[in-house]
Amino acid sequence: MDATDKLNYSYTFRKVQKNQRFKFQAIGRYTNEYELVVLPKPIILNFDLELIYPAYTGKSQSAYQHR
Repeated sequence: MDATDKLNYSYTFRKVQKNQRFKFQAIGRYTNEYELVVLPKPIILNFDLELIYPAYTGKSQSAYQHR
């Protein structure tokens, strides 16, 4: 845990794969229990792509859809 100033601290959880419960402890006392919740990996369901080329290329505008 890193002190950011006299009253605040930070901690980085690394490579979290599943939900995790934790408490903080200082001077023999514990905080309430907290839960770090891991969200499902996001996925792209669909997207639209519009290509607008510079005039000097001579290419016409085109669009693509992925559904």
